[in-house]
Amino acid sequence: MANDPHPTLTMEDRKQLIARILTPRPEGTADARAIADQAVWSWERIAFHLTPLIGQAGFQSLYFRAVHLSLPQCPTITLLQRGSSTEDLFQHLRSDLALLDAVTTAFCSNVLMNKFLELVASMIGEQLTAQILHSAWGRPPEAPAAQEEDAQ
Repeated sequence: MANDPHPTLTMEDRKQLIARILTPRPEGTADARAIADQAVWSWERIAFHLTPLIGQAGFQSLYFRAVHLSLPQCPTITLLQRGSSTEDLFQHLRSDLALLDAVTTAFCSNVLMNKFLELVASMIGEQLTAQILHSAWGRPPEAPAAQEEDAQ
């Protein structure tokens, strides 16, 4: 296992990784807009790597289900109509999150991503989910400059 470049993540490992990706850095601004931007960046990266495996309709179905499951904890996250583009879903999520205070934005971003990745892992398995997360996020970004380099 030590030589495996993509070891299987436990659910707790995955939650910690998500928290590191979505939690604002102490040296950065921790406003809701910055957190929402980071959340959308993470969603775009996941979609880029997962959509070829399950298709856009599969990705969106899992996303809609994750939003539905997140509503008891985050009732301010809303959905667009089915048939919207994935980019429209992410822009809508950014708008919803940016309207909240920073703490609630970070909390809801984490809840939604965790619900989504639980669904993904139940569908394709923990090991493939870990490989996708590693491909999508690599190491958690340390600063905005690292995010810009990763996005290119």
